[in-house]
Amino acid sequence: MYISVRERSCQYADVMTERSEEMSVADARRQFADVLNAASARGQITYITSRGRRVAAVVPLPIAEAADQTDAGEAG
Repeated sequence: MYISVRERSCQYADVMTERSEEMSVADARRQFADVLNAASARGQITYITSRGRRVAAVVPLPIAEAADQTDAGEAG
């Protein structure tokens, strides 16, 4: 079963309480504890950038788990 990006964003909307943020790898390394706290306590997504391009994201656990369940459902 395919779930569109729009449908996924609706599923995750109740988890997110703050706007997303972008920061460089160097900044994320320096502020790692704060980035983790923002994800777990406030539901913030932080996109990690390298040379201005998004390369990773720190997301709240419920979003990651929901994505895993969705991916497992699509594989089966």
